[in-house]
Amino acid sequence: MESSAIIQPSDEQMNSEVPVFQRLMNDIMNEVKEGRLRAGDRLPPEREWAKAMGVSRAAVREAVRALEALGLLEGHQGSGTYISNTFHLAFLQPMTISYFLGGGTVQTLQEFRRALEIESAKIAAMNCTPAYYAELLTINKQMESAETEELSAQYDRDFHRKIVEMTGNCLLIDSMASIYSLLDSMTLSLRKVIHRENGDSQIVFEQHRAILEAIGHGNPMLARNCMREHMNLIEDYLEKVNETGMIA
Repeated sequence: MESSAIIQPSDEQMNSEVPVFQRLMNDIMNEVKEGRLRAGDRLPPEREWAKAMGVSRAAVREAVRALEALGLLEGHQGSGTYISNTFHLAFLQPMTISYFLGGGTVQTLQEFRRALEIESAKIAAMNCTPAYYAELLTINKQMESAETEELSAQYDRDFHRKIVEMTGNCLLIDSMASIYSLLDSMTLSLRKVIHRENGDSQIVFEQHRAILEAIGHGNPMLARNCMREHMNLIEDYLEKVNETGMIA
């Protein structure tokens, strides 16, 4: 069994104005950020942690519960508490929270998506391999042959997700992952309006094929321009989507 990670008390531990559980939470998160704690690392037993930190076991339990709720930690019955394999997403939760609390709109989301995806298409073209191209091609074919608009929209999202994944950039990948739930509703609503206005989704398919081929040919600038055109199309239809009230 992997040995428990050692968490060193920080200067913040001496600040009595900060609640104990908050200080402990911050210490764990700092250890993760500094790379001293990694996915899969086991935390010390509750009693050892409490003794090392000079706090009560109740404070340790409270900190653990809070961090489990955030997705940073996960408990295994009879084994202990570990850093979650998806702990990196816990740091991105404030992004979606700020979207809702800060009065985020469809336009807010699209502006973020535009900035992220145009650059991602460029990098994906630089990193494209035959295997990556085959995966992207398969997703695109599934999108075009889907029997329902809902299923096609799902493959649409997977197509864009794969492009971001191809960048190999953890910040781009995690940022995209953090807004998937927000994008789902927007993607489907846009597809429905485009289909209604044009009688089909061919314009969407054509743009995806252009992006696919630019990436497959390893042409970064063309891939970026094709993705920009695709984002322009999306934005052209956003106003119509808002008029229908299809996105809250």
